[in-house]
Amino acid sequence: MVITETAEIGVDVERMWREVGEFGTLNHWHPLVTALDVRRQADGDVRTANPRTPREQVERLRWEDASRHSYEYTLEHTHMPVRDFTGAFRLEELAPKSTRVIWSVRFELSEDGDETTVEDVAQFLHAGMGGIKEKYRAWILGEPRGVQRDIARADKRNRTGSESEPVRDTPPAGAWNDVSSD
Repeated sequence: MVITETAEIGVDVERMWREVGEFGTLNHWHPLVTALDVRRQADGDVRTANPRTPREQVERLRWEDASRHSYEYTLEHTHMPVRDFTGAFRLEELAPKSTRVIWSVRFELSEDGDETTVEDVAQFLHAGMGGIKEKYRAWILGEPRGVQRDIARADKRNRTGSESEPVRDTPPAGAWNDVSSD
């Protein structure tokens, strides 16, 4: 099973790495991680999210490459019925002040795992990416205040048959913008 979450943030990659990319910063942006304990060990740093609670999760850093803004970790202890769990977190520079955040996990379900487990893992990643988006919301709001996105999307559908037209969500020109000479 592979689950991936992504976001594009209008902040330079070096700043993003310092603030959310390093292995020990999870509790700074993930809303479900209320406490984090990071221990330096010779065979890889270990982070314990929500220590001493029923939601405790222990992860070991397999490798980290700060120059490439990425790391990989394995899950050593969790309450979820999963096995062979590996996660990867990386930042990609899109432009001088634009970064793509990619968080991906790969795992197998244990004997007592089911679709609920898959949904729980997906929700954990989604909540984390939501936390990053919230932390940087001023940099991901690409539209001026007051733009009515639903109207803009409907206009795109009417003009092109698709909402994925590569233009900004801007309100359609309507009768209020037309000049007539009655």
